[in-house]
Amino acid sequence: MLLSAAAYVLLQELQRRAARTPLARAQVGRLRLALLKVGVQVVRSVRRLVFHFPRAHPHVEAWRAVALGLGAVAR
Repeated sequence: MLLSAAAYVLLQELQRRAARTPLARAQVGRLRLALLKVGVQVVRSVRRLVFHFPRAHPHVEAWRAVALGLGAVAR
């Protein structure tokens, strides 16, 4: 039950942060496909995670806007 509640809160926050993106009116399933089920290369260091998206990913700008809204630091 706790994991279901955490997933609900996560997706609710993603919906809020995607307000000024092309995914503004997207439902939960669409957000999950566009923002969470993405094949990226993850580079981990002591202080940060860096995600390298494929060049052909259609929602990179939406992902960036959501991440910056959640407190990520742009490079």
